[in-house]
Amino acid sequence: MHHFVQARITGVSKLGYADITVIDLEAQNVRVKIEVPTKVLEEIRWSPSVNDEISIEICKELGDISNWNIVMQGEIYFKREETRKIIASFGGLQVAIESNELYPEYNVGDRVYLKLRSTK
Repeated sequence: MHHFVQARITGVSKLGYADITVIDLEAQNVRVKIEVPTKVLEEIRWSPSVNDEISIEICKELGDISNWNIVMQGEIYFKREETRKIIASFGGLQVAIESNELYPEYNVGDRVYLKLRSTK
């Protein structure tokens, strides 16, 4: 299952203990918080800012990656029913997804792919 959305960046911050940028995104039916190494953002020459529009795809299979700036593979390790939140680890980087639509489609242990593309 592939979920493609146009999202808006609602927050950008840095972790205090690592060179990691945390990007908060919102779209109509989903909220996502993504940890991305700052070095990766520098390598693709992208400086995310609040109100930037980006494309995001969340899926269980890799599929075509040719038009994406960032592609990450991870595993779902936690689900919280009350908030409809799914949390995945991408090699230690955390991604939190809140969505009524996506919540029932993913289970702990599922592989998940996250693709990002700046629309600037």
